[in-house]
Parts: sequence; C-alpha cells; structure tokens
Amino acid sequence: MPKTRNHDSGAATPPVVRLRGERGVAMVEMALVFVLFVMMVWGVITFGVAYQLRENMTHAAQEALRAAVVSPDEATMNSNAVARARSLMTADLGSSRADAPASPLATCSTNEASGNGYLDICTNYTGTAASGSRYPQCNDPLGGECMTVTIAYHWGDSPLVAPIPGIFAFMPTTLTVTATGRV
Repeated sequence: MPKTRNHDSGAATPPVVRLRGERGVAMVEMALVFVLFVMMVWGVITFGVAYQLRENMTHAAQEALRAAVVSPDEATMNSNAVARARSLMTADLGSSRADAPASPLATCSTNEASGNGYLDICTNYTGTAASGSRYPQCNDPLGGECMTVTIAYHWGDSPLVAPIPGIFAFMPTTLTVTATGRV
C-alpha cells in the first residue's frame, strides 16, 4: 500500500479506502438530514406564524376595548367592541377564516358572543343588573366596571400553515387572548 505524508506531523498515513458496500451512504445520510432540516425550518415558520397571529389577536382585543370606551352611549359599547375586533381579525385572517360557515365552538362563557366559525370574539357583558351595571366590578381599589374581551382562534380546525405530521402535535388547538380594561 502506498504511503502518503501527513503534513502536520510528518508521519506516513494510509490512503482512504472505501469498502464496496459503502457506496451511496453519503447520499442516504444527506437525504435523512435534509428531511429533518426541512421539518425544523417548517416548524420555525409555523411557530412564527402562530406567534404573529397571537400578537394580532392581542392588538385586536385592545382595540376592541378602546372602541368600547369611546362609544357614544352604553348601549353600543359591546357591539362596537365586537365589531372592531372582528374587522381587525378579518383583515389579518381574511374573510374565509374569520367568517367561516362552521358552527362556533363553546369558548364563550358569557351572554354576548360573536362566534362564526374559526374565530370567536367574546365580552363579559352581563346586561343590565339590578345595580344598574352592565359589566362586572374591577378587582382593584378604584372600583368601577371592567370589560373583558376574549378572542379565540381555532388553530386546530384551520391552521394558517400547511400541517406536517409531527409538528402540529406541539401546537395548541385554540389560540386565546384576553384583554381587560375599565369602561
């Protein structure tokens, strides 16, 4: 067997000899690593889209509270809040997902809800109570009434990214955001 010089130590090293059964191993290893790499990249994209959706939902809930606070009268506070949240979420999701014809899931435990399909928008509106309040009392020393807006998107029923087996096992089936403010 011919000897070659190792430039670092000056010692003779044998040349690399490939065995007959190892042909194509590098291609198989590359294919396996490539599939794992694509799944990791797709997972990062999926989580990024879900995070962006959650941030947009938070923004819509806060804007819904603002719409309720600046309503001209108390009778329209709830409807203005729900309409504002729905318009922002329709702009983010598109009308096919925000207004899908499926029946709403039971994510609202209050009287007022606007759920039609994959997107539920709820408030804690209770109607006119005997005390004259429409919303529950705030849990702080200042008192007053607080409105809570909850937005839920049913990710499991309508994901925004094409599902790949294995990745969606780590995703929640419903993304939920809640914002509370004094009205």
